[in-house]
Amino acid sequence: MIVRHCRAERNVAGIEIENCIGADVYENVANNNTGGILVFSLPGLTLKNGSDCRVFNNQMSDNNHANFAKEGAMVASVPPGSGLMIMANDRVEVFGNKFEGNISASCLVVSFLITQRKYDDSGYDPYPEAIHIHDNTFAGGGTDPQGEYMSMYAAATNESLPDIVFDGVLDAEKLVDGKLPSELSLSVVDNGDAKFVNLDLSKMLAGGKPVFNTDMSVYAGTLERVQAVEIPGVN
Repeated sequence: MIVRHCRAERNVAGIEIENCIGADVYENVANNNTGGILVFSLPGLTLKNGSDCRVFNNQMSDNNHANFAKEGAMVASVPPGSGLMIMANDRVEVFGNKFEGNISASCLVVSFLITQRKYDDSGYDPYPEAIHIHDNTFAGGGTDPQGEYMSMYAAATNESLPDIVFDGVLDAEKLVDGKLPSELSLSVVDNGDAKFVNLDLSKMLAGGKPVFNTDMSVYAGTLERVQAVEIPGVN
């Protein structure tokens, strides 16, 4: 799938990639949506576990529109002010994008567990893995975080939400000495003066007090580049 040279405004989901294996999303403008670009992998669908997506050279600005989705719809859970939201997808590479003025999270990486929805799909993997975020620019975001968990950070710290937000939920079955293998880990590098936070969502969901971790150096590993999408006859 290739999505390019589009302009999306005044939607709940500006551009959405859902349960897709192999997608290039580039040179688009997403402005004044609830969420600018969504890359979701959802349960209960025929095609399982989206992966191998590149989101690059896009402009995601002022995506602060009220969420008017029908109650119960999956996108009803998208917080206003979301520039890019990656949920449960694997191998997503995010680079060369410009994020500006998204009042919640400019770039958000979360598991499906953040929705607190039950699902009955034994083949579904709810955890985002091998997400590579590099060489992006960020300005003016996180000033009024929406959504239960992101607003908790703002209330606890009296600070704007950092540019890149990770819910911190990991697949316990894949951990080695308490960590994911390097090829499955989150990588956040070379994003200028962008700030980062791990929300410690697992502890929140268990009713505990989260420990917000803003140390981005933990996620300074390297990942392989995601392969470009090639469609015969499409230049």
